[in-house]
Amino acid sequence: MTSVIVELTAVWRGLELGLAHGLAPIVVEVDATTVIQLLQSCASGKWEVQHLIMRIVQIQQVLESDFRHIFREANGAADHLAKEASSLQLTRVLHPGDVTGVLHGIVRLDRLGIPHLHQGR
Repeated sequence: MTSVIVELTAVWRGLELGLAHGLAPIVVEVDATTVIQLLQSCASGKWEVQHLIMRIVQIQQVLESDFRHIFREANGAADHLAKEASSLQLTRVLHPGDVTGVLHGIVRLDRLGIPHLHQGR
């Protein structure tokens, strides 16, 4: 699975959760410029990518959502969760009580508007 497909799947599943919980409008912040370009242009490509884009656009229209590019340093919590999920094969929804340890620190920095800087990048 490519990183673009992983990112698109995360956007799609996030929008589905927003739809299920009646959240609208939603601003989706993505740190992958390729994904933003694909979503804004509804570009075609591999069937997997095209299928995900079609699903995302359908939900986007219902939720009146918007996609924005965000720098990776400002997307620390999502980056941390993505790494954790891929290494542990996690497929569940996290609840507020699940935000502990390193993730809790990243979320606190985010609330304060302080970017989370990655070591070794």
